[in-house]
Amino acid sequence: MKEKGTALISLIMTSAISLVVLTGAVLVVVIQSRSSLAVRQNTQGQALADFGVENAAIRLLRDPNYAGESLNIDSNTVTISVAASKINSSAKVGQIIKMVESGFQYNNNILTIFSWQSVP
Repeated sequence: MKEKGTALISLIMTSAISLVVLTGAVLVVVIQSRSSLAVRQNTQGQALADFGVENAAIRLLRDPNYAGESLNIDSNTVTISVAASKINSSAKVGQIIKMVESGFQYNNNILTIFSWQSVP
């Protein structure tokens, strides 16, 4: 009879240890997955914000009165505004928002971009 009780206690202890190890492994996978998603959204947001400035430069060459627009790309939003010789572009990817500001001059149908920087 004593052996049956010992086997049950061993089974419960082994199950508890296995559960703790499995829970730890699942947490590592979940944390890694979230981190990977944040990196991907950050990279995609930066690329889309840069695209907004490039798009605005092309539009300004075609129409010097271009003031900006909002674009939906896949399920992301890029908002472009042009004022006072500056192009501001912000991209929202998931919960991440990336912003880029660019300074430009437009003289005699020549567009010169003299600054381009990410805005924190």
